[in-house]
Amino acid sequence: MDPILVSIAGAVAKEVVPAGAKALGQLVQRVKEKFANDRNAELVLASARKAPDNEAVVDMLAQVLDNAEQADPGFGAELRTLWETARAEITVTNGGDVITNTFTGNVTGTMFQVGKIKGGIHDHRP
Repeated sequence: MDPILVSIAGAVAKEVVPAGAKALGQLVQRVKEKFANDRNAELVLASARKAPDNEAVVDMLAQVLDNAEQADPGFGAELRTLWETARAEITVTNGGDVITNTFTGNVTGTMFQVGKIKGGIHDHRP
């Protein structure tokens, strides 16, 4: 599965659009518009929105996005363009600090994304 589509599916499923996140809101709206006349896609989207932390359901949404992209490459290009801007808008606020984690590429080992660390980190892998 395309990791970009999985990320898009996760963001759309959570549908948490922070203030000022214009591109993320546009991304969510564009997916809803695309699925408006496709009952099966609407059902998968609704399921993902009800269980955004359920990896299997989000993967199903990513597959539906992949199918839509294959059928309409223009839609796929639009999604990817919106995602490039939207991923920069996704931030986590923690105690007044704004934390933005960005990752691009493939991971073959372990990747850590963290905010503020007090003390140290111990990675106890063999």
